[in-house]
Amino acid sequence: MTAPTPVTADAVVVDLEGTTSAAGFILGDLYDYARPRLDAVLGRDDRTVREARAQAIAETGLRADASDAEVADALRSLMDSDIKSTPLKTIQGVIWAEGFAAGEITSHFFDDVPPRLRDWHERGIRIAVYSSGSVASQQPWFRNAPQGDLSGLVEAWFDTVNAGPKKDPASYARIAAALGTDPARTLFLTDHPEEVDAALDAGWRVVALDRAGEPWAGADFAAPAVPHFDRIEVRSEGQAGPAETPDRAADAAGPGAPPVPAQRLRDAGRVLAAEAARFSDFGWMRGTAGNLSAVVHRDPLLLAVTASGLDKSELTERDVVLVDAAGRSADPADARKPSAESGLHAHIAARTGAEAVFHVHALDAVLAGQLWPEGIEIRDLEMLKGIGHPAHDATVRIPVIANHQDMTVEAARFDEVYAPATDETPEVPALVVAGHGMYAWGRTATAARHHLEIVEWLLRHAVASRSL
Repeated sequence: MTAPTPVTADAVVVDLEGTTSAAGFILGDLYDYARPRLDAVLGRDDRTVREARAQAIAETGLRADASDAEVADALRSLMDSDIKSTPLKTIQGVIWAEGFAAGEITSHFFDDVPPRLRDWHERGIRIAVYSSGSVASQQPWFRNAPQGDLSGLVEAWFDTVNAGPKKDPASYARIAAALGTDPARTLFLTDHPEEVDAALDAGWRVVALDRAGEPWAGADFAAPAVPHFDRIEVRSEGQAGPAETPDRAADAAGPGAPPVPAQRLRDAGRVLAAEAARFSDFGWMRGTAGNLSAVVHRDPLLLAVTASGLDKSELTERDVVLVDAAGRSADPADARKPSAESGLHAHIAARTGAEAVFHVHALDAVLAGQLWPEGIEIRDLEMLKGIGHPAHDATVRIPVIANHQDMTVEAARFDEVYAPATDETPEVPALVVAGHGMYAWGRTATAARHHLEIVEWLLRHAVASRSL
């Protein structure tokens, strides 16, 4: 095996398309999502949209009074030619951000990318993004990664608006100035030969990503080229490389288990604390009730779970406990108790592949579980789209199980009612525990929150409709 390429740098700036993520996913799935939505977005009375619309008219040579349909057609032509147009990227960013928020689209990262980003972040190496895609699309792209929310690893976001064109060395000078880094100690990772040249001309360190199947695979790069992120070894001055770095606390779930960096736990804790404060404001996590979790390691499964007995409106990033696949505390040095429901959190994460599981005591969920103990059937509501189901001509059943204090019993009951997604039917990412509350989960913390809020609304509608 070829040894990793060593680079001394204080900051790593990453490109997206072809570097961290497959170009085919962006040019295929995301472009296809944006195309039919261009007309509607262009008609909005929104400052960002208005400015991008005017820029698109000037860029494409349309009349000043061009209709929304004409501007949309011009933007679609730019998309078909894969032209890196700033107004197009801005409009796409608006559309994609809303699609991520609705849970209708997810992002893509090569499997080698998240572990490297987390490792660099933990070792104090700063991370930034520089992409032709707008900042408005970059941030939800990282928040909605299949491997979990990665946005907390990124310190700064740059696009062709706030930095400039990617083939212009001056753009890289602006980024280094904004970061306050020495260009000679700033590393750029990209798959585009002309971007490699521009960054080198600006005095940056550069490693090219030469990924098989990507548009620039096999190109003649003027910098070292590697096929994956795990072939790059970044270190600061005097800092040990990954192979020499000692295990970092919270160091693990017992002998032989993988280390879980303290920063990763704090990142998870920060996300969970923010979500808990939000749900407390809704009245769903009163006092110390409810618990939230996020996966911090998949094999073996380890989760960060909110600590027991704490006011959920006042959590901090350190108020989480590391637990294993059985829901038991996995850090011998931590005397705090994890939530009593941790075992069910871990089971749901293992069974569904979710990266976040949220449990709250929303009143309408408790009432709905009492009213419909065999499951709550819902149909013909537009909000069903928010959990991936059609709004009409299909009945969605939100499962209900009886309450029990033993989480192994609850896990078995979950298995009895859980229906994994099929080609014809998506899963229902929520569960009601009768007389107790509800659970919802998702591939990211943001997706779990959206599922929780949408299902709570559906349950509130069901309860309210019964009383009419």
